[in-house]
Amino acid sequence: MVIIKAKGAADCSQFIENQRDKIKSGVYTVEIEKEWIPGLGEDNLLFIAKHCKSTRRPLAASTDTPPSVLEHLAQDSDIWVRIDVAGNTATPANALDDLARSESRDVRLKVVSNTSCSSETLDYLSKSIEAGIRRGVAEHQNTSQQTLAALAEDANPDVRASVAGNARASGATREILSRDAIASVRTCLLYTSTLPTKRIV
Repeated sequence: MVIIKAKGAADCSQFIENQRDKIKSGVYTVEIEKEWIPGLGEDNLLFIAKHCKSTRRPLAASTDTPPSVLEHLAQDSDIWVRIDVAGNTATPANALDDLARSESRDVRLKVVSNTSCSSETLDYLSKSIEAGIRRGVAEHQNTSQQTLAALAEDANPDVRASVAGNARASGATREILSRDAIASVRTCLLYTSTLPTKRIV
């Protein structure tokens, strides 16, 4: 296999378009720079994502990568590619939802830390057996008030403390947490709650 290092986006794009058959058959592979991604075109990007392994991680991590390419890479066999996609804020909601169901804890942690993660996906992750995942949901700014209310009853005090520190938690949820048996949970309310201080500590 011959590795092609183009001079720039235009040169790389032209090579891909002219040598598709040889790239597909494995005679050539291309390497890209992240800054070239916007200029390569969606068809070319999807093509190299399928046939040039070295391009997958740069594509998976770039917010300039088109949604269709990220959806394809979300199914990649390489866990590091999937982790990059899971952490990419440009990844479509449906792809993040699929990744949230991954067997890999590292992938799920990336999903829950992604600021683009939907409230529906976060609700699914809130039911994880892993406290670290639930805590990530409790901290997320897209988590619904209903999910936060459920997590306020979590057995793990770190999860409850994260709910207490989330400004999206409802007044009713904060009221419940103000009576928490763990002082550190109650203390977290001081940063976000409008409840009187004497009721929190």
